Amino acid sequence: MTKRYPLPWPTGWWRVWDGGTWYYYLGDNRITMSSKPPPSNTEPPAKTKVHNTGTWARTSPRSLVVTWKQVAGAPKKCEETFWNAVDECERMDATSNLYSPLVATRFRAP
Repeated sequence: MTKRYPLPWPTGWWRVWDGGTWYYYLGDNRITMSSKPPPSNTEPPAKTKVHNTGTWARTSPRSLVVTWKQVAGAPKKCEETFWNAVDECERMDATSNLYSPLVATRFRAP
């Protein structure tokens, strides 16, 4: 049985672990937002405190790349490449050009 989401995959919230917990929102307009506090629901972020923003793009049937705006002190923009980002997956693994590897799992609000 395939799980259905209010927005098409991969849009929505993802819980991301890179040694610490982050929450990413992938918007249907290819906009990405990151937050430290968890969202209160699975809706688009209206009142969520945003840490950084960027864009996401499917680069092949199995990969997705998130490119963040460059932050103060960083040598360049951070780019995270999720290599097992297949349609409808619940977990994606990634490498970063600046930071440690990360894992994203579909976020379900309490």
